[in-house]
Amino acid sequence: MRSQSAQGGESGRWVSTSCNGCFSMCAIKVYEEDGRIGAVKGHPDVLSSAGKVCGKSLARVADLYDPNRVTRPLKRTNPEKGLGVDPRWQKISWEEALETVVQRLEEVRKDDPRKLAIATFDLCNMAGTIAFAEAFGTPNYDFYNASYCGGGLHTTFFNTFGTINSEVDLERCDHIILWGAQLGHGANNNHLRAIANMADARRRGARLVVIDPILSHAAAKADEWVPIRPGTDGALALAMVNVLLNELGIFDAEFLKRRTNGPYLVGGDGHYLRDPDTGQPLVWDAGCEVGVPFDQAEAGSSALEGCFRVGGCECRPAFALLREHVQGYSPERASQITGVPASTIRRIARDHGEAARIGATVEIEGRSLPLRPAAVDFKRGVNAHRNSLFNRFSLQLVNIV
Repeated sequence: MRSQSAQGGESGRWVSTSCNGCFSMCAIKVYEEDGRIGAVKGHPDVLSSAGKVCGKSLARVADLYDPNRVTRPLKRTNPEKGLGVDPRWQKISWEEALETVVQRLEEVRKDDPRKLAIATFDLCNMAGTIAFAEAFGTPNYDFYNASYCGGGLHTTFFNTFGTINSEVDLERCDHIILWGAQLGHGANNNHLRAIANMADARRRGARLVVIDPILSHAAAKADEWVPIRPGTDGALALAMVNVLLNELGIFDAEFLKRRTNGPYLVGGDGHYLRDPDTGQPLVWDAGCEVGVPFDQAEAGSSALEGCFRVGGCECRPAFALLREHVQGYSPERASQITGVPASTIRRIARDHGEAARIGATVEIEGRSLPLRPAAVDFKRGVNAHRNSLFNRFSLQLVNIV
């Protein structure tokens, strides 16, 4: 590779494309000369990369010209499988590879198309993957590989926010808890932009707390690192929720009434009480003192506490049951499970709750919106343990309340 190409000479050209070194797929420009790539830089016109590039993207050039790179289809010739067993790969032509795959796919499609499962992390080509799966007739495609990357994570977000992902507003957040995550430290989503945003947040005084079993890069740069026993995240989160709800009384009542199932009435059998005609969950309208479908209650009048009788059934709001349930997760009990001192649990919960500034508003593009400049970010770290779905729902409760 000529030195001129490393900087971009006059005989070549810069080509706009995207990096596939991780799922962020940052916009980049590569310098091509005589059919070879000589340099990589961030695309200056795309906000996500902001003209920057990371080491992973630069290293993709080495991948491209790795002498050991697989450039032709390989066929296993040893039917025996196991650790240390040579698969005896044999190079075959593209024609033979396509014929083999098509034959197998035809057999599966004739039997039952749903028996085909597609798993890939090639997000650059996910549209093609989806189109092929739909045309083939199988619903079993996983273009984000959530089964091993973020099964608990994305399920939690879908069930609470109705979206696949959620991000901390680093431009406005004053109290950031990275829980098994390294947002703004070279990892996580949109990492090039997040690095700059995290640096700006810390520069203006945002406090960073990292909860992680290991002293990660983020933990090393945080205001406080809180070591935790691996896999015990849910216990710590529920203890923090307990402190916020029962010891401090810090929670966003208006948000809980308007945007969550907190006011839904729950009967003695543990199920929601529902309108017999529409099937909608009922809430107690404190203004009219009657149970009504949740979408018919006067704004902000749904009760979060109390015992009521609707249609002959004794019932309570879901929030009241949650508040009662988390009393079983005292900081002292959580400390025995997680290894985090009870005093630390109470302090972090208090600092986070106070930083949320319940009741504050901010104007964005002419609209007045609630301002809650405190957030918990959790990604792969918490997801990589058994029962991660339940742990993540517990962490999400901290954000929700």
